[in-house]
Amino acid sequence: MVTETDQIIAFVLARLDEAAETQRDQFDAWHGKDCESIYRDAETPTFPCDCGVPERVLAEIDAKRALLEDLDYGGAEMGDAQWLVARRLASLHADHPDYQERWRH
Repeated sequence: MVTETDQIIAFVLARLDEAAETQRDQFDAWHGKDCESIYRDAETPTFPCDCGVPERVLAEIDAKRALLEDLDYGGAEMGDAQWLVARRLASLHADHPDYQERWRH
């Protein structure tokens, strides 16, 4: 049986996977043709960039994953504080079609 805990954790982990994948393409995620961090020499992009944004975002994704692991719910239902953390992380993706309104309350 899939619990509410399993559902919300799976939802957040899936969103973190999507976010990490987006960050792996630094150009599309953060930089335009006029970005001085990438285009130092006219038309030749320089990778990796030195702006630090993609690395910071990936570090934030890793921290959120660690936070979910730290909840250590072991398949059981979470306590109030753990549930609050999971709901807050899920709420960052409230516009996603798989987000459940019941997680908002």
